Order: sequence, then C-alpha cells, then structure tokens
Amino acid sequence: MRLSIASIAALAISTFEVAVASNCWASTLIVLASYGPLDDLRTNAMLFCNLFSSNVTSVVHSSGGYGFGHQSAAFIGTFANYTSCVSTFNKLVTDCYGPGPTLPITLGGSIHDAGGARLAISFGNGVEV
Repeated sequence: MRLSIASIAALAISTFEVAVASNCWASTLIVLASYGPLDDLRTNAMLFCNLFSSNVTSVVHSSGGYGFGHQSAAFIGTFANYTSCVSTFNKLVTDCYGPGPTLPITLGGSIHDAGGARLAISFGNGVEV
C-alpha cells in the first residue's frame, strides 16, 4: 500500500495533535469568581475558531483574544486550520476543565496547535489570560 504525501502529512498532523499535552493552571479556584459551564465552551470553540483560523477568514491572524461570558481565550501564532483549532481548543477544555458541567477543576490552561499557535483559555472571570 502506498501513501500519498497528503496522507502522510495528514497522519503526521493528527498524530501531533493527539500527542500535544495541555498545560493546566492552578487547581485552586477563586471563591467569588464566576465560571462558565462546560457546554458553553464547546460552542465557544467554534465561534473562536471561526474568527481566528486561517482557512475561515481572509486575514491571517498572528494573535488575538476573545471573551465569551465568564470565559476568555487568547492566542499567539497561527492555527493550522479550522479543524485543528477546534480540536486543540476542545482538547484543552477536556484536559483542564474536567468532567463537571458547571465548575472546572482548574482555572484554565494553555496548549500548542499543530500550526504553531499557542492557545490559552481562562474558565472564569478574575483570571488574566
């Protein structure tokens, strides 16, 4: 079986995405802070990546930030594409938010995208990104 260059590149990118580790922040939650629910973050991933991934917008962004409710996200660098951006965003949420539907286990975290972007997400207000 022969693999095309595109197949090898896609496999390498998907393998890289799986191997990338999230860097979760402190697990001590701020008592008076408000935290957005886990379900909102899944929707926020799509909104964020529609704004900042290079194959969706005609402008290539090298940095940016966006706030949604009590949560916010910021990045520096360039995302590989929309799918990679959403996958990276959701991996960080899965790794650092935890299973609770309304209260995260950490304050947020950061992760590298396959395209080279560094993404940081804050799960609640009162925490600087």
